Amino acid sequence: MDIESIKTVVEESTKLFTIDIITLLAAGAGLVLGILNWRKDVLRNSVRLSVVPKSIVAVEVSEEGIRGIKFSNTEFHQELSNDMYAIHVTNLSEFPIIVNEVGFSKKWSRDRAAIHIAATQDGDRLPVKLEQRGSASLILSLPELLKNGRNRKFRKAYARTQCGEMIYGKTKSLKRLIRCSV
Repeated sequence: MDIESIKTVVEESTKLFTIDIITLLAAGAGLVLGILNWRKDVLRNSVRLSVVPKSIVAVEVSEEGIRGIKFSNTEFHQELSNDMYAIHVTNLSEFPIIVNEVGFSKKWSRDRAAIHIAATQDGDRLPVKLEQRGSASLILSLPELLKNGRNRKFRKAYARTQCGEMIYGKTKSLKRLIRCSV
């Protein structure tokens, strides 16, 4: 082998090495894009809700009869609540969802305390249909929640859909409700 043939072999192997690197990078990019696409597809077809327990800190009625409710995620004052508490449910899915039940899961148990008398601000009762990116604040009776120390067993708020999915949520307001006793 002379020097010219060695140079030719080195140049060809360098070209092959460069082509191999480019191919490897393209395959890696394809793999990453494929995984991202799969994840997006899984999220698109799954039930996604946001469940946020909120205390009611003010109820105002205007001269036109329009009722406004001020919610808080962090505060809970029984004297300001007008005997009401709320669970705010937002549909984050790409399709409509029907919420059949809201309530609280109990501590150290799989039991739930379902609230069947929940209603929205508009007066609609359960079940509630939430369109894509739609939400509803389901208003609950505070005396019913607090009777017999029942609230001490609560752990998280939940919403159950018609298809059986259970989504949970917890806030400082709920922690303060749990500590409250009548």
